Amino acid sequence: MADQLLSPNKLKFDLGGKSINITDYEINFAISNGCGYDPSTSSTKGIPHYAIQKGSLRQDYSITVWIIQVPDKKNNDDIKAIKSAYDNTRINDPKKYVTNILFMFTSNDDTIYTKIGFEGYVKDVEDYIDKTGNLSGIKAKIVVFDPMTLKIT
Repeated sequence: MADQLLSPNKLKFDLGGKSINITDYEINFAISNGCGYDPSTSSTKGIPHYAIQKGSLRQDYSITVWIIQVPDKKNNDDIKAIKSAYDNTRINDPKKYVTNILFMFTSNDDTIYTKIGFEGYVKDVEDYIDKTGNLSGIKAKIVVFDPMTLKIT
């Protein structure tokens, strides 16, 4: 039986085939189809009937990752990779900046138990300073480009 975890021990983040070490993350998905039932009553027998009300698919995503810059500068390449992916959005050609993005949630023994993958891009990057003012890094917002590529396994 797997260890009980309130949150994953590790999150592996892959941006266009390159593994990026992130410090923190926030991933929110809201997907709904808005369908329901409309009650109606039969005029001949007074028996209630229900008709399916067709809705429309609504998808909202909010994905943010943080990388804290460590004193030994071991993660500078990760920060450069995210900034480079963001700089590519200025080219205004989705073929140049849309890439495969994969989040892999792992247990204590590195067993992957959930994957979230999609075609997306880095929408925004800003410098980040924590509340204590002692640590700096970057905060990056990631966007799903093609909702049809979203896979959660």
